[in-house]
Amino acid sequence: MIALPNWDQISAVCIDMDGTLIDLYFDNHFWKVYLPEIYAKHQNCSLDASRNFLFQLFHEQKGQLNWYCLDFWSKTLKLDIMALKQSLAEDIRLRENALKFLLYVNQLGKPLYLVTNAHRHTLAIKLKHTGIESYFQKIISAHDLGLAKEQDGFWPMLAELLNLDLHSTLFIDDSESVLNAAKQAGVGHVIAIFQPDSQLLGEYIDGFPHLHNFSDMMEAK
Repeated sequence: MIALPNWDQISAVCIDMDGTLIDLYFDNHFWKVYLPEIYAKHQNCSLDASRNFLFQLFHEQKGQLNWYCLDFWSKTLKLDIMALKQSLAEDIRLRENALKFLLYVNQLGKPLYLVTNAHRHTLAIKLKHTGIESYFQKIISAHDLGLAKEQDGFWPMLAELLNLDLHSTLFIDDSESVLNAAKQAGVGHVIAIFQPDSQLLGEYIDGFPHLHNFSDMMEAK
C-alpha cells in the first residue's frame, strides 16, 4: 500500500484521465481490437494486414501530439474516429474510488486539475459519460499547449498557465514517459498507477511509488 501523502506539503493536484481516472481498457480495446476490425472492412483487407498497418502508424506517432489527435487519425485513416469512439462510449468506466478521491481532494481545498493528452473531442465524450468535469478547477488538454505531456517544455508551460509551484505539486499518471518527464521537470510528488487496464496485469515503473486503489490516498473518515 502506498504511504498517505502529507497533504500539508501539497499545494495543488494534477491528475491524468485515461489509465488513471478512467480504466484504460476502453482505449486499449478501441485502438488494438475494434479499430483494426473496422479498418479491415473499410479497406477490404485481412485483419492481420490492418493490424500491421495501424500498429506501424501508431509506433511512428507515439509520444507526439498526433498520437492523441482524433482529427489526425480521422484524416489519415479516412474514418470518423470520434463517431466510432462514441459508438462504444457505454464501455467507458471510472477506476474504483476515482470519484471519491476527486471529492476528497475538493474537500481538502486543494486546487485540482485534469491534465491529459486526450484530444478535446475525446474529452467531450469521456466527460459526458463519467460526470467528472465539475470536480476540477480547470481541465487542460495537451493540445491546448501544443505539446504532449512527455515532451520537453510541457511542464514549464503548464506551471505558468496554472501558476503552479511544481515542487509542491502532486501528479498522478500511468505512463512511464509522462511520469519521467514530470519528475525531470521538477514536479515534487509523482505517483504511478499500478494497473491502468483492469483486464491486464499491473506493472511497476521503476523510480515511482505506485497507486493500486484511490482509497489508499485517503485518510479514513
